[in-house]
Amino acid sequence: MVHGQKLTTLVPLALQGNKEAFCKAVQIDRNLLTGHTYFKDTYARLQTGEDKEFLDALLYRVGNPTTRGKLRFPALYMVFTILDSFDWLDDFTAPEILDICDEARLDRFQNRIDDENQLTKRRIEYRRFQKTSQ
Repeated sequence: MVHGQKLTTLVPLALQGNKEAFCKAVQIDRNLLTGHTYFKDTYARLQTGEDKEFLDALLYRVGNPTTRGKLRFPALYMVFTILDSFDWLDDFTAPEILDICDEARLDRFQNRIDDENQLTKRRIEYRRFQKTSQ
């Protein structure tokens, strides 16, 4: 949701040499710089002064928070993210998602999903926040 692309999309692009994807992936998960061989080696190479512009872009991303604003409905967005990770978010109807939320003991009042219409609005907001809304 941070850059409108999933981390599982950004990492393969970075491995293909896409510098922007590299920076975006690191902003989402800084552990890549220490836990992934390609990212670790590239970062070490950049610190030797090989590509100052790339290093500056990377350090800019590392210095910025993952998200600019506070998520309004983090628990609900987690449900949406899990469903979306399996490509199921658009397959489930609003009543089915409400049932999932109830089973997960999600507070409907706190997440402003008292009915199907409100859940649909939250799903649209999630997609808009994701920047992948059509």
